[in-house]
Amino acid sequence: EQEPEQEVEQEPLTALSFDEATNKLNTALSRDDIASAVIGLALSRFQRAILFTVQRGLIIGWDGHGQDLEKGIAGNLAIPLTLPSSFKLVYDTNSFFLGSFPSTPVNDGFLKAISPKGKPRSSILIPILFKGKIVNILYGDNGLEDAPSDIGELLILAQKIPLAFEKLVQKRKEMAS
Repeated sequence: EQEPEQEVEQEPLTALSFDEATNKLNTALSRDDIASAVIGLALSRFQRAILFTVQRGLIIGWDGHGQDLEKGIAGNLAIPLTLPSSFKLVYDTNSFFLGSFPSTPVNDGFLKAISPKGKPRSSILIPILFKGKIVNILYGDNGLEDAPSDIGELLILAQKIPLAFEKLVQKRKEMAS
């Protein structure tokens, strides 16, 4: 039995400045608003950006935009934390990754899924922590160009994401009571 698709036609995401992304994050009314703020800022640095959530030993694609990323592809991505990969390295060390993904079955499969025309030259993975645990990971690359190393604003925004989630939870609690 197939579930009806609940695809809402979303407007293409555009690159946001740090101030625009911060403002969007501070006024977020939904998880999707948070994702579009983060990805919007990422698109000001990268040609392709994907936001992942971490759930029960898997890193699951949430939203993504940019070069060669077909609509909906991000939501079909699931990366196990039990096998060697750059994602597992970031998860295990709680620190970001910048460089060329080493060849592992997981890394190779991921890069082929998101970039069928060729492996990105370098990529970045930024962990987003909430109460000391990684809850999201942001991926970015510039295709055949190097990924930029000036990611200070992305790191600052990543630290603000948990507060945006807390605000959403608080609003829901207030609306429920």
